[in-house]
Amino acid sequence: MPEMRLTAADYLPLTALTALLNAVYADYALPVQRSSQQVAIHHAVWDIEPALSVIAWMENEPVGVALLGRRGQAGWIGSMGVLPAWRRQGIGLHMLHQVQANARRAGLSHVDLEVLTRNTQAQALYEVAGFQVQRELLTWQRRVEQGALPDPYFKLQPTSVAWALQQASAWHTTPPCWQRSVGSLLHMTDLKAFTVTDQSGETPVYLLMRHLMQGQIRLADIGIAPGHEPRGLGRELLQGFHLRHFDANVILGNEPVESPWNRVFVALGYYVIERQHEMRWLVT
Repeated sequence: MPEMRLTAADYLPLTALTALLNAVYADYALPVQRSSQQVAIHHAVWDIEPALSVIAWMENEPVGVALLGRRGQAGWIGSMGVLPAWRRQGIGLHMLHQVQANARRAGLSHVDLEVLTRNTQAQALYEVAGFQVQRELLTWQRRVEQGALPDPYFKLQPTSVAWALQQASAWHTTPPCWQRSVGSLLHMTDLKAFTVTDQSGETPVYLLMRHLMQGQIRLADIGIAPGHEPRGLGRELLQGFHLRHFDANVILGNEPVESPWNRVFVALGYYVIERQHEMRWLVT
């Protein structure tokens, strides 16, 4: 086998990095193809640091990538993969070990990542590197053809994105994953926020959305004030949202399996389209 070398990801121009990411994920369970502009946006939203990220090279060609994000003492691997022709030759483990060394030098306390539960080979690789499963995350979807929901009692209202983000940290019973955290939401420039007002005039619930494309909406986050149950005003919020966006398929990703919101999604006809394991490596 030719000699492998590792470099920081900032060694690779954005266009070449984009081509590598697209090639790595072309045969993935959820194929991903992005433009250079989209990669740059994702790096900004997820706080990816190219200097801490890793490119694997064989015969002077890039064959693998592991991108590391950093927020304070927390780290997150946002993309990790090897070109099909070079898999199962130890390259992935070498990249992981280099990312771990970079995290240690950067003073991080832990590094998280997500992996599809059905991707057992990747999970086994992460376990060899010392990552452990923390919890399961669910991706929910509700499609247009499932029909209308009952009209809500309380009316859906647009609200300030800044107000919703102020509540986000405290209005979750379980801590959100990296992509759903306030650190990510603050970078998103296309968010829209909605709420409903209860009988006392309070607004103890919010929803943040993004338009993905025509007829496709992603719920970026949803939260409810402590002391309130999602099955009450949370359900009203989602019914009002679907009444307004009756012509769109709606997706919400990475909801912890223990979240009380999941019972509401089931009641409103959402179904799970993907499951992931959130894994963590504690820096030692």
